[in-house]
Amino acid sequence: MSKYIKEISGALNNPAVVSRLIRFPETVEEVGFCVERNNMLGAKIDNTVAYTDGTLIKIRKPSVHNNRLAFMGRKSFASVNVQITCDRRLYINNVLARFAGSTNDSFVFNASALRRRMIELHALRRCHLLGDSGYPNEPWMITPFARGERPEEGTPESRFHKAHISDRNCVERCIGVLKEVFRAINDERVLHYDAVKACRIVVAIVVVHNLRILAQVPLYQNLRPDLRNENHYDDENEDEHDNENEEEADADEALNLLARGRAARQRIVDELEAARGRRHRH
Repeated sequence: MSKYIKEISGALNNPAVVSRLIRFPETVEEVGFCVERNNMLGAKIDNTVAYTDGTLIKIRKPSVHNNRLAFMGRKSFASVNVQITCDRRLYINNVLARFAGSTNDSFVFNASALRRRMIELHALRRCHLLGDSGYPNEPWMITPFARGERPEEGTPESRFHKAHISDRNCVERCIGVLKEVFRAINDERVLHYDAVKACRIVVAIVVVHNLRILAQVPLYQNLRPDLRNENHYDDENEDEHDNENEEEADADEALNLLARGRAARQRIVDELEAARGRRHRH
């Protein structure tokens, strides 16, 4: 059985297969199609290309010599942290499966080709991803208000917060579907392989999942709450400044990026409120 798993996962990890079946938009036109599709499928926040979240996949416990602690993290099991990005169809247009379970979502995203792609696309037209508070709030990655700055009920900011949670739910559901259909990566199971093989299996599963989406195979509609994304810790309390020795120029750039991210989020808040006002007038 192990031999066949190796052959099949190897075939599904072929770059030609992956590039065709796990495809993130590359041009302004493709971004426009993605945004329009998401809006047609019920997105409340405009200009959203996709939705991003991380999830932990349990693996065989590595040996001490293979950096066991890095894979254990704050959980009691060994895992890899997989970054999933999908649209409202639950089609996964980007997956990053190579980081140990102790790695926080912010680090994974900052190191990803996805972030670099979003920076390039954002320079060409207004667009963004939606992610939870484990990610940095940047012009191309819009996050909800952090726990310490949650808005009061009934304010424009609170309505944005609810819209953000509602929209972002699709990636939670996508991860839940992935783990329900492909039981090997279910939270109740363990992939009895090392990290490298486990990550290849995850990518292979994403390829097959996307084939199901493109073929319009019916999905599980009523997932139990614990199947959505249970094995993932909340990064809201993570220290966002892991490197204490940043250069002053880097710190200034980070502050500028933070300010730009907040301005982008506030613009969305204002647009949602303006749209709400127009609906009430009619």
